Amino acid sequence: MKNNKQKIELSAFELITESFILIKNLSILQLGSYYIGTLPFMIVFMFFWASMSYNPLAQGNLMIYSMVLTILFIWMKTWQAIFTLNLKNRIYNKSISLNYKDFLRISRVQLLTQPLGIILIPLSFISLFLFPLFYSFQQNLTILSTNDEKITDIRKKAWAFTGAEKKQNFLLTWLLSPYQLTFGMILMLLIIPFIEKMYPEIPFYSLFPIGFILMLPLNPFGFTVAINILLYIFQLPYLLKMFFGIESIFTISGPYFFNTTFVLVITVFTYLCLDPLIKAVYTLRCFYLETRVNGDDIKIKLNRIIVQKEKKETGK
Repeated sequence: MKNNKQKIELSAFELITESFILIKNLSILQLGSYYIGTLPFMIVFMFFWASMSYNPLAQGNLMIYSMVLTILFIWMKTWQAIFTLNLKNRIYNKSISLNYKDFLRISRVQLLTQPLGIILIPLSFISLFLFPLFYSFQQNLTILSTNDEKITDIRKKAWAFTGAEKKQNFLLTWLLSPYQLTFGMILMLLIIPFIEKMYPEIPFYSLFPIGFILMLPLNPFGFTVAINILLYIFQLPYLLKMFFGIESIFTISGPYFFNTTFVLVITVFTYLCLDPLIKAVYTLRCFYLETRVNGDDIKIKLNRIIVQKEKKETGK
């Protein structure tokens, strides 16, 4: 007799759909907890990139930028963990307030667990099979870091969740992870100059749209979002010029503003769109994996039925 493995209730596409609904039901403050942490890091990182690309004296500020980015990275990861806690509170339909001790505890867990991901995730691109595992592991660490448990227990549980439903995990990573988008952008920036030298008659700015299309299989949803953002940013200056007569550097330079900084801006905006969804997807994934043991999904459904019944009786 074959042993049938227990499955998560929802498929990858159903998890994504439920994640959209979960984010939609968040309050502005709950959703803002993600961007409070992430925006400062991204803004400073873009300044760092632009400074290192165009400022000949930027090396003198390298140490300062490194220290600030390190602090902001932990700040970002801490608030992302708080964002996943808000998602869990929404799932359980309850509210848990955090004090400064909880904030410091979550920050400590992020400090001890997340920096390793900066090394492991890029290295895991060598193998398509390792990347979903390490990526899922880091997401699970972020989500489980809000639990009042030992770091060793958090790591064990995160790795156990990583090994569950590998096919589902692969699909979620392939469709949504912004890291493939980042990898594709870097690859595109390395290949385009090489093609430009081989075929100088081809305008370099025409290679960027082609690069986006060729990189689409790496991350379908991510590159679709990136292309939409690119078209919006590209068209907005021309719309301002058309309706209000506002001239800008974008309309003056035309397609020549396609450069590494512009590609970085597109990547950052796409990350800011995708990553909250990724956090919601993996929060739900961890929730459904935990319910295999504690049965919380059944309790939540029963509570909803009771609440709905009480509302009907009160309405009568």
